[in-house]
Amino acid sequence: SRQGRRPPRALAHEVAEPAAYERVLEEAYVLGERRRAQVIRDGIARVEAERDGARVDTPKGVFDEVVNLCEWPTVVVGTFDEEFLAVPQEIIVEAMLKHQRYFPIYDAAGALTREFVIVSNADPAVNDTVRAGNERVVRPRLDDAKFFYDEDLKVGLDAFRERLSNVVFQKRLGTVLQKSERMELLAGLVAGQVADDESVVADAERAAHLAKADLVSQAVVEFTSQQGVMGGYYAKAQGESDLVAQAISQHYRPRFAGDALPSTVVGKAVAVADKLDTICGMFAINEPPTGSSDPFAVRRSAIGVINMLRTLPGASLPALIDESLRTYAKQQLDFDAEEVAGKVAAYFLGRLGAIAREEGGDPD
Repeated sequence: SRQGRRPPRALAHEVAEPAAYERVLEEAYVLGERRRAQVIRDGIARVEAERDGARVDTPKGVFDEVVNLCEWPTVVVGTFDEEFLAVPQEIIVEAMLKHQRYFPIYDAAGALTREFVIVSNADPAVNDTVRAGNERVVRPRLDDAKFFYDEDLKVGLDAFRERLSNVVFQKRLGTVLQKSERMELLAGLVAGQVADDESVVADAERAAHLAKADLVSQAVVEFTSQQGVMGGYYAKAQGESDLVAQAISQHYRPRFAGDALPSTVVGKAVAVADKLDTICGMFAINEPPTGSSDPFAVRRSAIGVINMLRTLPGASLPALIDESLRTYAKQQLDFDAEEVAGKVAAYFLGRLGAIAREEGGDPD
């Protein structure tokens, strides 16, 4: 204190023997980690049981964090204003999970509801106060998400795309706008290889044209994990076709092992174009992935391309590699196209061999 007096000492809790440790902690309102996790799970289970068919979303990372943010957890249910249900649920959910560590509640049909789970560390006797305080806190977070979305709708994807000329993809490979131009050419080729329909080619080219535009939107700058997803919403809002909007929203797939592939030929064409452009570009500047370094996720991208092309009979990977390298050559990037194409092909063969072994097949 300013008078120089020492603060009072905390109340001591004597542990007479190691076996008594957890009991003494519990008497002081501190549960062990496993007990805390179980109390939260049990509370969430009750919330779901009270709402027929409801599901509380508890991503492992956030759940583990919440478990370690409390000592004596109590599950409380709060609500937010209905107006926020008109905003894309992905950014509402991320605002709750990322900023507030609230768990959203979905109804039996899978739709986001106005309710969310709060894990309180306070005396359960003051649950009503905790609920009211958290409901008051969440509103400005959701207001921000709604504001970003509404403001982005006023701009539109075509205007956002022009701003990509100021965003660097890789210092030697150019800007994200140049990447989107390369993707547009490559996505059209993929679609043309696998679909005898000019409209599919046109949709793939249009989706690739707009796919990266949302990277400079306010919503994605704030909620980076929603890149692509928000672009799909903006595309639909400005009158693009369902196929184009869906392809934009899904073109980052597959993002990890076991992730779903894009659900349409158009979406797969754009996703292949995006990933193959990155792969060929990194080999063209002689920066392939190594055992300890893969900053552009080339390895994951190659596996994604393989998984998608396995569902697209008629696609020619060698032809796609050659076309991707041609788009870089048109950009005046200096490299030996034949040599780089051979290295890219060999890299894909290595990944194919690894997949074969994983599936119990012969790598040859």
